[in-house]
Amino acid sequence: MNDYIIFNEACIYNNEATILFIQSRRMITSISIINSNTDKIYNISYTICIAESLPCLDYGIIIHDKDKIDNFNIIINDIKISNIKIYYPFEEIAKHISSNMNIVSTLVKNYNHRLDEWIQYNIKLGFDKIIIFNNEESKSHHLNEGNDCYEKMNNVTDKYKDSVYVINFPYSTFNGFHWNNIQRQSLHISLTALNNKCNFCAYIDADEFIYINNANNIKMFLNNFDDTIQIDGSVITNKNNNDIICNNILSLCNYVGESGHKKVLVYMKKIPCIQGSNDIIKFLPSPHKTPFHVTMNKDNIMYYHCWVNERYQYNVSQPYISLL
Repeated sequence: MNDYIIFNEACIYNNEATILFIQSRRMITSISIINSNTDKIYNISYTICIAESLPCLDYGIIIHDKDKIDNFNIIINDIKISNIKIYYPFEEIAKHISSNMNIVSTLVKNYNHRLDEWIQYNIKLGFDKIIIFNNEESKSHHLNEGNDCYEKMNNVTDKYKDSVYVINFPYSTFNGFHWNNIQRQSLHISLTALNNKCNFCAYIDADEFIYINNANNIKMFLNNFDDTIQIDGSVITNKNNNDIICNNILSLCNYVGESGHKKVLVYMKKIPCIQGSNDIIKFLPSPHKTPFHVTMNKDNIMYYHCWVNERYQYNVSQPYISLL
């Protein structure tokens, strides 16, 4: 089991098939999936994300059966894992989204001291829905901002039930691996589940804030495009090293630092194909780029990445800005 992470909490049912994502530290040469209750052996197919420099392997599994699966056993490279329960969170989400909506998808852990402000900002900006993969049950990769918030995320998100949907995503990466390997799976899953079901999906983090010059409304802006767009970013930071963070990032971070960061807003009706993707499974190994995108000028749209306290050093030469 230490060689595989099975993302059973975020499966997708689509076109009479169940879609399951697996991450592996080594090449998978054989997979069998069996119903835990009936011992039925399912007809499956699978594909692998092909991208440069991935430290582990990302697989998308299609279980070809018109009935949704509740529990299964899986044999991977002769290793058997039993009684895995499947969850389908996008079944409920799909009832509340439509093809003209613009959505944000992100992975969050222990971020209540920032999350409320970020949700409010994106709703005000004009995003229709926000999907949060909740990683708070993971035991690895703690934040280090001095006052990280370990209360339950629903204390914040329950206030926005018409706009925010939370997916339980309790996974920890392999020992010694970077947390972004788990983040990458949330990208694959979101892209696959939302394929052709909404307009754009922005893959930004909860410390990133999109800014549009002139008309600060994302829906009006994205109505001009029918391709994936890539936006540039700049760091903004606070002056001190020990400010208390309590959903007040935008009042603290007023000083512009380095540039060069990038993020994508994917046009979900024409997803740029990563090698390994097919008609059903879509891979997005990075939120920073796709094989094809339109590069935006920062004078039109960009995002600010809020690094606070000791994460980024303020200096007197940094330009002042206010996003409030």
